[in-house]
Amino acid sequence: MNELHKIKQIIIRVLEKENFSCEEVILFGSRARKDFREDSDWDILVIVKEGLNHEQKKKLWYEIYTALHKEFPISSFDLILKSKSVYEEEKLVVNTISNEAYIEGIKL
Repeated sequence: MNELHKIKQIIIRVLEKENFSCEEVILFGSRARKDFREDSDWDILVIVKEGLNHEQKKKLWYEIYTALHKEFPISSFDLILKSKSVYEEEKLVVNTISNEAYIEGIKL
C-alpha cells in the first residue's frame, strides 16, 4: 500500500470512528505539484460532509494528526479540515486554501 493510500485510509478510519463522513481528501502544495524535497511536509485538506463546530474540528484534527504520526513518525503534516459547504463556498475564492487545493490538488 503506498503512502497516499495509507494516509487516506487513516483519515477515513478516524472520521468514521468519530461518526463523521469523509467527502474528499485532497493533497495539495509541493507534494501535489511534484516539486517537494525529502523533508517537505504533507499538505492535506480533509473535507467532511457534515458541518463542524470549533470543538469538533479541534478534536478531529488532533485524532487524525496523532494517527498519521503513529504511521509516519518522521513526516510533517499540515492538516486542514473543512465542511463540504465551506469548501464549496471557498474553492473559487482566490488566496484561500480551498482554492489552492481545488486548482492544484490531487484527490486521494
